[in-house]
Amino acid sequence: MTEHINNNGTYKYKLDEILHRLDDAKLRNMYWAFVALATIGGFLFGYDQSNIGLVIPFFPYTSHIPVLLGLEASSEFLGGAVGALIVTFVADKSGRKAFLLADMGIYIVGALVSGSATSYLVLLIGRLIIGVGIGADSAIATAFISEFAPAKDRGRLTGFQQMMINMAILGAYLMGILVYGVDPAGVATVGWRILFYVAAVPAVIGLVFRYKIPESPRWLIIHKKIDKAKKVLETFGISATIEELTEASNEWNEKIKSYKIPRSIWKGVGVIIGFAFFDMFCGIDIPFIFGPEILSTIHLFPTVINPVTSEIYDMVALVPIGIALTVGGFYGWSHIDTWGRKKISEIAWTGMIISGFIAAILWSFKLYLIVLIFLYIYTFVYSVSIGMTAWVLQGESSTSESRGFIAGIIAIAIWVMDFANVTIYPIMSSRIGFTGAWIVYSLLSVGALIWTIFMLKETKDVPVEDMDKLYA
Repeated sequence: MTEHINNNGTYKYKLDEILHRLDDAKLRNMYWAFVALATIGGFLFGYDQSNIGLVIPFFPYTSHIPVLLGLEASSEFLGGAVGALIVTFVADKSGRKAFLLADMGIYIVGALVSGSATSYLVLLIGRLIIGVGIGADSAIATAFISEFAPAKDRGRLTGFQQMMINMAILGAYLMGILVYGVDPAGVATVGWRILFYVAAVPAVIGLVFRYKIPESPRWLIIHKKIDKAKKVLETFGISATIEELTEASNEWNEKIKSYKIPRSIWKGVGVIIGFAFFDMFCGIDIPFIFGPEILSTIHLFPTVINPVTSEIYDMVALVPIGIALTVGGFYGWSHIDTWGRKKISEIAWTGMIISGFIAAILWSFKLYLIVLIFLYIYTFVYSVSIGMTAWVLQGESSTSESRGFIAGIIAIAIWVMDFANVTIYPIMSSRIGFTGAWIVYSLLSVGALIWTIFMLKETKDVPVEDMDKLYA
């Protein structure tokens, strides 16, 4: 195989040259349309993550045994691990688009089963199904985006996944206020069901419109779908001849015969999973999922006879958390490609350490309103970077030879850790209380800052095909 040279340097393979054209492409509006459709699964995840906290107080079969309560809230994450596991071993063979379509269908079934639940077990099954859909989606969506995103804009494009999650968490609170406020008498019979059924609507929209997104151009080249690859590349403004694409595909198939995932990729995966561990165990999910229950124990608002009114008060108090997520996320999203993943994460972890410790201490003095304010701050600084950075790193962590597989491995780890965190919280809270729990989370944020400073490599502006060199 001959070497190919363009203005950016020397490429050993024609495939590398073509893929670098994607990395150097100009960002156009069309990219955002594809990204919005690819991240609908993130929106559904964010909605369901907060939605369950609004449902639990009125679900007739909710268990108040800490371990079962935790399982009821976290079963979605267990399903997410299963979905990511499926993607890990199939996506590199079956393509990205097939999963992006299947994920929406799975989610629709899960939402309908959950909304129709007649027992604790049925709800558990419904949320497991939901988890499979969004778990598979999370494993493939950011990898798919990374495969067509220009290098200088990849952080914003893949980070839009977290923006969708943030907006959906806020949307869940607003939807809960609307549904519960319109028919307070029907909350325990119909209202909580509507909150599940509503989620099926964006899933149906996603299923319909995802048919219009292209398959990954990298995947098409690799799998010798030359004519389709040429058309998709043209969609992104990339010119390549049939001869070039054929040569690139042939090179790939020769290369892949002896390919083994290099140690540098596995080292990077370890670092990213370590970063994700601190992301999952920093306590950020707790206000989203258990916020109404936490607020109901401290009587922050006027005591009322109607529990639905009390729940609405609690949801109103949680709306600023959704706003903090959205505003902070937008700020971080707009700066992640200029500041870089590493620097912006170091700033966020520092803010979380300070606000988390203060919230824990003030809780012990029963200064609940001030605690709530510091939880808003905690959420804001988190959303500036951490959640977004974790998704960006997950999607850009490997080269084309193993991107679907590696993204799936990281996603499995994320879902398993999130499942453990949410399951453990009710047990931990019952033993050491809110103050003890948030001291633990703040100490973990200290560990996260140390990990980010000394272990995490900057991926800003690094072409995705060069990720095997980053941790070499």
